[in-house]
Amino acid sequence: MISKWQDFFIDRVKSTPFVPLTRRDMEYCVTLEAHTSLEKYIHFYCHEGAGCFWTVISMIFNPKTIVEFGTANGATTNLLAKLNPSAIIYSIDHIGWAGTADSATGFLAKANENVNLIMENSREFECKDVGLCFIDADHSKESVLSDSRRAWKNRNVKGDWCIIWDDYDWESVKEAVDQFVSEVKWELQFTGKSPIIGTKAMDEFNNLVKERRTT
Repeated sequence: MISKWQDFFIDRVKSTPFVPLTRRDMEYCVTLEAHTSLEKYIHFYCHEGAGCFWTVISMIFNPKTIVEFGTANGATTNLLAKLNPSAIIYSIDHIGWAGTADSATGFLAKANENVNLIMENSREFECKDVGLCFIDADHSKESVLSDSRRAWKNRNVKGDWCIIWDDYDWESVKEAVDQFVSEVKWELQFTGKSPIIGTKAMDEFNNLVKERRTT
C-alpha cells in the first residue's frame, strides 16, 4: 500500500507531458539520471521519496502562483510545475548557466508551459498573491534577508501562503531567516531540515506524509 502523497504524485506527474533528458555526454548525477525517463522520474521522486516534501506542500497549500528565487538546473522548478499544473510558476535567477550537464539555467524545467524563467535580480521581482515562495538564491545574509522581505510583500494575504528556505544549516541563511521571522513576528516551523512560515500548521504535513491510501 502506498502513501497518499505518492498517489497524488503519480497522478499529477502522469497527467503532465514528460520530456526526457537525452544528453549522453552529461556528467552522471542521480538527479539528472531521474530525468531520462518517466519511470526513473517516478522511482526517484516518488518511490525513493525525493519528491515527498514538495508533493505534500503542494497538497496542503494548493498554490496558484509560485515563485522560486534561484533556479539552477530547474529540477525543483520542474517538480513544482508537474505537481501544480494549474499554477503559474516564476523562477528567478541572474546567472545564465546552470553548471550542470553544461546547460543553461533552468534547462530541466523549460518544457513546462506553466513555467516562466526570468533572468533578473530577485530583489527587483514583484508579484501579487504568491501562494508559495521558495528562497534558494544567493546565500549571503544580506541577499536572503532581501529575498525574504520581498517574499513577504508578495504573499497571498487573502488566502493561504508559505515561504520556504533552503540550506538553513548555512550560518548566513540561519541568521537571515531568524532575523526575518523576528521582524515579521511569525512562527518558524520545520519539516525535516526545511524552515517554513505560512498559514498552515505543519502537523498537517506530518500527517499526510504518514497517511496511507485506503483503497
